[in-house]
Amino acid sequence: MLRCNLTKLLLLLIVLIVPTLEGGTVPFYRYSNSNDHFYTTNADEIGTTTPGALGRFGYRYEAVACEIFPSALSAVNIVPLYRYVSTSSPRHFYSINWQEIGTHTPGVATNGYRSEGIAGYVYPTKQPGTCPLYRYIKNREQRHFYTVNPCEIGSITPGVVGQHGYRFEQIAAYVHVQHVSDVSLPGHKFFRNDRDSVGGGCVFYVKDSVPSVEAARRTDLKS
Repeated sequence: MLRCNLTKLLLLLIVLIVPTLEGGTVPFYRYSNSNDHFYTTNADEIGTTTPGALGRFGYRYEAVACEIFPSALSAVNIVPLYRYVSTSSPRHFYSINWQEIGTHTPGVATNGYRSEGIAGYVYPTKQPGTCPLYRYIKNREQRHFYTVNPCEIGSITPGVVGQHGYRFEQIAAYVHVQHVSDVSLPGHKFFRNDRDSVGGGCVFYVKDSVPSVEAARRTDLKS
């Protein structure tokens, strides 16, 4: 059972122990439109980091998803996080295992996806101060979703379908979540706490009820 609601007292204690941003990492920005979730370290691709603001290609900025490394020289034991886009629709896929698609050469397409290069660098295994980046898929639409907050979907059991029709696939990588920030939806904040086992070392606090991911998408469609 995921513990998605903590007391305000625990919230205060967590805030007191949150360390400074991990040196060498950069924000991994999260955007969405009616068809896709898109993640990038380069905010200029969409053109906004204002929560809720609409940018290029119909993508609305949600939040900083996590922190990743911009270079292979940024830290030891990190690996590339490859970025792909579907050849049949503008839907993105991210993986540290290029064999899932069959290529990591930018511009080359195979198995229904075209490589767009390397999104950044991440840890393939748990490291001190990191959290899992969970990977989900909505089967009917083959839409992937990545989050450090398992409470957004409600499942971290492989193969189990959670909220909004997303099925948990696997842990995509391990990443840093060093700052206090709104995560994708109004009223929702996350905090890092290595002493707690929830989410593999991450504690999540929901201030009130959390609006659904689909509700946020419906707002996009009305824009």
